[in-house]
Amino acid sequence: MLKLIKKFFAKEEKEEIKVNFSDLDKFLKEKEKELDNKIRESINELLFSIKKEASGSKSNLDKLEQAELQNPNIPPRAKTIMQGNRDAFTKKTSDFFSNLNLEYEHIDEIRKKCDGIKKNIDNLASSTQRSYTILNEFFAREISPISENIRKVSNYIKDLQNLIDHSSLSGTKKIKSSYEEMQRKIKQKSNFVQEEKEKTKELIKGKEKLGKLNKELTGKKESAEYSSYEKVMEEKEKKIEELRDVENSLINDLSPLGKAMKKYSRIAFGNEKIIENYLNSPMNALLKDELMEIVKILGNIEHSIKENKLDMDQKKNEKALSKIKDLDSIYFNSIREKYKKNEKNLEEIKEKLNNNKIKEEIDSLNEEISKANSDVHKKEESLNTVKNEINKINPDEMKIKIQEMFDKNFDEKIIIS
Repeated sequence: MLKLIKKFFAKEEKEEIKVNFSDLDKFLKEKEKELDNKIRESINELLFSIKKEASGSKSNLDKLEQAELQNPNIPPRAKTIMQGNRDAFTKKTSDFFSNLNLEYEHIDEIRKKCDGIKKNIDNLASSTQRSYTILNEFFAREISPISENIRKVSNYIKDLQNLIDHSSLSGTKKIKSSYEEMQRKIKQKSNFVQEEKEKTKELIKGKEKLGKLNKELTGKKESAEYSSYEKVMEEKEKKIEELRDVENSLINDLSPLGKAMKKYSRIAFGNEKIIENYLNSPMNALLKDELMEIVKILGNIEHSIKENKLDMDQKKNEKALSKIKDLDSIYFNSIREKYKKNEKNLEEIKEKLNNNKIKEEIDSLNEEISKANSDVHKKEESLNTVKNEINKINPDEMKIKIQEMFDKNFDEKIIIS
């Protein structure tokens, strides 16, 4: 059998074979068929040898079952143990050989069966180890041939595995699989290239749309209408600042009276809420104070300070009294009218802005530009992804890999052109 394996793997000097890449599929199919036929001859010879051992094992198992003890005077207990182990061993071994299924249609099928048989041999060895040891003490001559049958089958199975695994047929299948994968990748690359063209067109359209929108936005910002809008916006900011200045002026003027107003609110009856409003938000309180109650309240605070009812130190009293003199009805009316006038002017400015549609148009354009920018970015990412996929597929590298597989698996010098 060793000669058979060596003969199968024997190298012969053969002429160089050139195969066009376009004919590679046909060449591989023919080569696979040729090698399949060749390896089947060797496989069948090995299977015949296995069947021969299986047939021989039946005769050897019969001899073991019929064998008589050389010393019939052993204790009954020993006889019982011997017989039990003989029955177990012969049944398991007989089952193993009876269940050997060596029929196959494809090479891969018999290769898979080899793995199963090898596993069964290992299971048989472990499950009969104790029985074999005991029987060897009683029937060494009868059990030895059975052990040899199993050993030879195990060796033939290993030979089968090596024959299939290291044959050119196995290499041919791998090359064929790589070639099919390469064809799939080439087709995939072709699809990617087409997709790249389509995505490039989409990106160009997206950038053209973005360019038109930006040009339109620039035109809007350079228009007289937008210039007018900006001027009105400046007026608005100026007017808001003026309103803030008037309000801050009132806050600053009432600030020195804060402590006096808080103390007075504790003894004032009916004016607590008005005082609280002036302390929290002076301008809002003044706008609501149509009857100018604040002037009367400040007069009462002045009187309370002079009668020393607010329990403040002399310095704070003098400062508060000095400030109250300036805060008469003329002052508060002036502040309120100035604030209302600026507030009215601000409303007029806001109305102008509402009537000027350029801001709305620009906001709408900016929103469109934002979407167009996002769309262009997504299209660029999508295009780059496709380009990366194209770059990953290198048919020349794949051809080199297939050529290397030919060099490794075949004795012939097969050149792919």
